[in-house]
Amino acid sequence: QVKISPHGPLVNSVVKGTRGETAPISMWWMFTQDENQFLQAAYLLSHSKSMQDARQAASMIHAPGLNIMYGDQAGNIAWW
Repeated sequence: QVKISPHGPLVNSVVKGTRGETAPISMWWMFTQDENQFLQAAYLLSHSKSMQDARQAASMIHAPGLNIMYGDQAGNIAWW
């Protein structure tokens, strides 16, 4: 059972290092608050047949601090 607070799910009972804490500890991440297409983009990226396919899939991912590397047999290398 997941306990929810206005600040996100409470993790005291499920995350090591927080068990036994008397004050509730919640987790919240801005990335989960907006609609995103990460799973679709990851699927398309893993099924890319060309660098252009990979570029289109990578453009669907809007995650702070995430780097995507690409390389293929034709010698194409990319870093988004």
